[in-house]
Amino acid sequence: MLQLDNGLPLGDDERGVAQLTAVEGDPHALLVTHHRAALSGDPVGDPEAIEFRSVEPIAVPGRQLVSIAGAPPVELTTVATGGAGLSLVLGTSDDPVQVGMAFRPPGDPKTLLACWRRGRATAYGVARYRIHDSDTIVGSYISEMSPELPGQDVAKGDTTSGLEGRYVLHSEEADGRKWGPHELNVILMGKTVRVDWSEHGRIFCRGFGFVDPGDSDAFIVTYWKT
Repeated sequence: MLQLDNGLPLGDDERGVAQLTAVEGDPHALLVTHHRAALSGDPVGDPEAIEFRSVEPIAVPGRQLVSIAGAPPVELTTVATGGAGLSLVLGTSDDPVQVGMAFRPPGDPKTLLACWRRGRATAYGVARYRIHDSDTIVGSYISEMSPELPGQDVAKGDTTSGLEGRYVLHSEEADGRKWGPHELNVILMGKTVRVDWSEHGRIFCRGFGFVDPGDSDAFIVTYWKT
């Protein structure tokens, strides 16, 4: 079984979130910051940074063998789903280690934001939120409902003390469909983030993720329906 961090194997039922960034000057490498959780939604340890390396230059979309943390090479396949969206498989189609979706965040063509799942776990989407001003967080996301082009989130609340807090959220899909208002509850635990989405007091999505390693005013999260 593939080992991704500290020599520990992936569990049979897990979900995860990752940021994949092209390494400047090295077309054979991707820097991957990832965080994973058991089926219960409880994260496993802290976010970790690893490196994917390939003999051939890494192309997205594309298919190549990558070595991860000294483990035997596995196949990484990314397929464009239209616009900025991609599907991804780590492993083979007959024996996938992870399957998921990813997108290029607006204005950052060298980065992919991805969510993945394994076994019975589900992953509905992946998002990145960032403080815009003293009372606004803005976000981009893709989900099973909008896998091709990112939707946009605007969350209103007090950001003067950082990302943590409760916000009133409005969302707009790429096709113009609008959602909300919803409540977004962000809880920071060191570098780890927990998030709930609720409406009229009922939580309809939960998520977890991590603070963006390159921007402490932003976080990356995967989420699933409750």
